[in-house]
Amino acid sequence: MVSSKELYNKFAPYYRRYSKEKIAYINSVDKLILKNLPARVGEVLDVGCGDGIRGVSLFKRIGGEKMLMIGSSDEMVKLAKKLTSQEIRVKRFDISLQKPKLEGQFNIILCLWNVLGHIPSTSQRLTALENIKRVLGKSGKIYIDISNRYNVRHYGLNKIFGNVIKDILKPDPKNGDFDYKITISRSRELDSTCHFFNPFEMRSLIKKARLIVVKEYSVDYRTGQLRRTFFEGHLLYILVKSV
Repeated sequence: MVSSKELYNKFAPYYRRYSKEKIAYINSVDKLILKNLPARVGEVLDVGCGDGIRGVSLFKRIGGEKMLMIGSSDEMVKLAKKLTSQEIRVKRFDISLQKPKLEGQFNIILCLWNVLGHIPSTSQRLTALENIKRVLGKSGKIYIDISNRYNVRHYGLNKIFGNVIKDILKPDPKNGDFDYKITISRSRELDSTCHFFNPFEMRSLIKKARLIVVKEYSVDYRTGQLRRTFFEGHLLYILVKSV
């Protein structure tokens, strides 16, 4: 198994180019975030910030007061730190392992592009969600999108049928763990391990963290178009604290 930190330390020099290949999906998710902002923007937290470029762009469009970007990869954090300013801070921090000292500080929390799937276990994913909730303001919103292993439109009917049958006959959180390769050039690939969720698993995790789904979107991973069912896209959740 390849750890997220190990992968992204190697992936850092190619991350920007790879992001551009997925720009239709990324732009669509960003538009949905901007469409569903809380009444008060306040401070912004970007969990798993990558190279920081997307987070800073969203922060400026949102009109936030301040932003903290965090990540566990040293190399990615180095890239993000190039974007620091009076309003923007960057810190190496693993929210699935480290408990934040702050409480209720952020009104917008971003956890985008299947960041949650790069956390290696269900218990650590739950810890991450609970820690995210801890730093969320009372009227704030969390924005999380995940890779959906029931996405027929992207992965094909045969693969998804196999995933569904496996989940029914042998239910196990590890069913969503996949080894695959990221192509970064014609002659080089990076080994990756990541968790791809199913919609019921994600809903259960959200419930255990005592968060509430206020909006759920299915977004086509190739085109960025909104789809009607969870069988047609990756999933974006907009969450708030339970009362």
